[in-house]
Amino acid sequence: MGLGQSQTLKDDNAYEKPSPEHQATLYYFAGRGLADQVRWMLAAANVEFTQKIISTREKMLKMCERQLVFGQIPLLQIDGHEIVQSQAAVRYLAKKAGLQGRSSDEELKADMIAEAVRDLIQYSTSAPFKRVSKAPDHEQEWQKHLTLMKDKWAFYGSRFEAILLNNNPLLAEEAAQKAGGKGAKKNGKKPSKDKPTSEEGGFLVGNALTYADVLVAHIVTWYVEECGSAIVEDMPGLVDLQNKVISLPSINAFIKSSKYYPVGDAAYVEQVNTVLARKV
Repeated sequence: MGLGQSQTLKDDNAYEKPSPEHQATLYYFAGRGLADQVRWMLAAANVEFTQKIISTREKMLKMCERQLVFGQIPLLQIDGHEIVQSQAAVRYLAKKAGLQGRSSDEELKADMIAEAVRDLIQYSTSAPFKRVSKAPDHEQEWQKHLTLMKDKWAFYGSRFEAILLNNNPLLAEEAAQKAGGKGAKKNGKKPSKDKPTSEEGGFLVGNALTYADVLVAHIVTWYVEECGSAIVEDMPGLVDLQNKVISLPSINAFIKSSKYYPVGDAAYVEQVNTVLARKV
């Protein structure tokens, strides 16, 4: 049962019930938005889910009366819970899958990285509305937004890269070797072939996958799709991390499925504006 939800409302026939086909049901628009992190985390947690699209204002209002305590989607129904607020859903799934970190220190670090990703995602979620705006100066506004995204990425992306290399000295060494610059050798010698390689690590926190890795791989993917691959040319560690995460069988299968949406187009923007009764 959700926050502030009465049993009477739960028994109402208009109440949106979870799908019996899968372990979880996710309600959102037919596009990425704030639900996209949740989708990636569902995949990372190996949780099969049904996706229900909110496409009318009427349905949104009915759900606000009965299930959306803060009047917002996404809504995730899982394990008898009704979870609103995307970050609450992300953290619930992280804990469910054991991806929150192996210690309190790792969990704290993963949370800090997740919060930084949240700072970035606001620009990717708003990108479709800038790109397909009907305003007379929309092309100029879109270019300004694109420049803003690139500037934000340069700041946050470089810090993600630094965190990753700091947590993985071997990865840092390999990156230096590829660049042909200083630090390509350690103690004047090349790394021994019998030493472990970065393939055995390469994570942002600790030496195992956490939800921070999933969220960063997700935002790398989204920003590259919006801004172009040039934004990660000097971030080989993040590129390796992205490849590592999207190669996970469950995430790879998700990306190849119909539940994986491309960047938002005019149809997505129109649907969101209609459901939320936005005047454009």
